[in-house]
Amino acid sequence: MSKHHDWEGLDQDYIPPKGIEGFIYLIEDRETGYRYIGKKSFWSRVKDTKKSSPTFGKRIEKESNWRAYQSSNKTVADWDNPIKKVLCLCKTTFELSYKEIEILIKSDAILKDRYKNYLIGREPIGKPSSDLRISYKPK
Repeated sequence: MSKHHDWEGLDQDYIPPKGIEGFIYLIEDRETGYRYIGKKSFWSRVKDTKKSSPTFGKRIEKESNWRAYQSSNKTVADWDNPIKKVLCLCKTTFELSYKEIEILIKSDAILKDRYKNYLIGREPIGKPSSDLRISYKPK
């Protein structure tokens, strides 16, 4: 796995320590100015399926694809050369989910057309009505 990443806010040689679950991020499309706020865990937890392994059948933890990750949102994942910023590090999965929701609400990302966020947590809430929507005109 390459140790290179393009996340602003983390040193190039950053190695996630145990006790830090992940980070909240902001990705911005350089061409349009559209943005997306999300969360990413540093860790992947999978069941070991290799029968010869001493941990066969057990859940194992390994570093996730965070270095190359762009987003689970298909539109955002297709952006070429976006600005990727780490907003904060989180110690637990709960803190990761809570902080993502907190930042989405405080930034009005669900209401602003500039943001490509349409979910709070894992529950789709749709788009805001026109009287709540905060419009944005791309660059």
